[in-house]
Amino acid sequence: MVIQPFLGLWHHNNFVKTKSRGVVSYFHIWLGRTLLVLGVVNGGLGLKLSKERNSLIIAYSVIAGVVFLLYFAAKLWATMRKSRSTPKHVNSSPQSRSSQEAPRRPYQDGKRNRDPASRYV
Repeated sequence: MVIQPFLGLWHHNNFVKTKSRGVVSYFHIWLGRTLLVLGVVNGGLGLKLSKERNSLIIAYSVIAGVVFLLYFAAKLWATMRKSRSTPKHVNSSPQSRSSQEAPRRPYQDGKRNRDPASRYV
């Protein structure tokens, strides 16, 4: 747990340089997820071993379950959103290069551009 902040800094520096995740990034992410699960289990076991009231243990379990479901739903939503925004197939043939170019702005072909914000570019 002590190395997690340093892994996070290393992950951040690598991401800024490469704009992609590396081995350190995935290790940092999965170590964090593992530590979260172990922390929740530790809390539940601590309540059980301290012989707390069953109502407190049940409340802790319900809250931990709801938080887990919210986290899982957020990760699922983010994954689905990311998969919809990335192209499925990229064709590198010369005929498809024109479709890979950036979209043209309105009136870029020599006509007057009617976009007021583009006057100052």
